[in-house]
Amino acid sequence: MLIREFVSAALRHESAAAIGEQIAAGYRRVPQTEPDEWGAATTTADVATEELLVRLDAEERAAGRRSW
Repeated sequence: MLIREFVSAALRHESAAAIGEQIAAGYRRVPQTEPDEWGAATTTADVATEELLVRLDAEERAAGRRSW
């Protein structure tokens, strides 16, 4: 039983390490700071946030409330 637990734990550790290395290799190939075919994630998030705030501000004014 002890040997089975040891082997199982070793396999889990190796598997987790291999997955971690695959993730790291992906980031080395395509660093987060470089935009891909979908565009830059940070720019897209900034634009989406700005558009949301403009819409919320318009809703607040339409409801008779002051803008932020």
